[in-house]
Amino acid sequence: LLLEGQLEWALGRHDRAVELLHAAVDGFQAGGDAAFEWTARFALCDPLGMVGRFDEMAELAEGFDSRGLEAGLPAAATAFYVAIGLGCLGRIEEMEEMARRLLAHPAGGMFQSLRVAWEQFSLTPQGRFDELQRGTDDAIAEFERADPFNRLPQQMLVHSLILMDQGRDEEALAAWSRTEKVADRAHMTYLVGLARATRARVHLRAGRIDEAEAELARAGAAPGGWEAYSWELARGGVEVLRGRAGDAAASVERAVTLAASATVLERIRIAIDAVPVLFEAGMPRRAMSLAEEGLELVDDHYPGAAGRYMHSLLWGL
Repeated sequence: LLLEGQLEWALGRHDRAVELLHAAVDGFQAGGDAAFEWTARFALCDPLGMVGRFDEMAELAEGFDSRGLEAGLPAAATAFYVAIGLGCLGRIEEMEEMARRLLAHPAGGMFQSLRVAWEQFSLTPQGRFDELQRGTDDAIAEFERADPFNRLPQQMLVHSLILMDQGRDEEALAAWSRTEKVADRAHMTYLVGLARATRARVHLRAGRIDEAEAELARAGAAPGGWEAYSWELARGGVEVLRGRAGDAAASVERAVTLAASATVLERIRIAIDAVPVLFEAGMPRRAMSLAEEGLELVDDHYPGAAGRYMHSLLWGL
């Protein structure tokens, strides 16, 4: 069940992966195998996140620093992911408390150099990209030395997103290509497709429609989680440049619906990327309302200086 669930997640069949991995947790728990129970809990975090069930992720780490101590690294790794899950929800204070507990765990020391995995959720909205870049470089170097849980592809994804957040699009294209190669070696089919669909979006920022269409064709069918919004945003960008305003608007609306279960940060990002498409499609009022929704997310989760960078990008639209 554990292995099959991980394979289903890698293929983008996240709902099925959740079902299998829940059963694996229950089975190992019933058998009194703490190490594998916590390994299954850790594996369950990935597909739960991809279907937007971040609250359930937070519950998986319950007892990691008490009854989970005998499991050692798998329990600490679960807490690592739960800190990320809390960041996904924009619950920054809880995220920082979980990170504090993680680093105090007997196996927590190895996560010190990987702290950007959760800190991205507080640093990105502030625009503290120098710190983000240093943290990302450290984490990638650490995973290249030792990667027992196969986290390098996700860290490459974070690196690529950070470059896009800064508008460093040519560097982002190269980073997404590296992400695609690393994900392919790790047999993460869904991430290979995501890298290609996102490269299409980067090409569209520069008006390179032929390159965007080629990347979108290479991306193939979208997976089953909220990340499928990237495919729809890319389609919307292609449609608007081809002069098909109605189809462009429909694609953007599908993207917004898919992203409703995404991380808070991704929901802010989608507003930033989707507003220009809607405006070019002749829908300025809908574009404005989406920008306002993005601003509300920033104000709710990153008030004041905590969200100054994302706030300024949205006001700039």
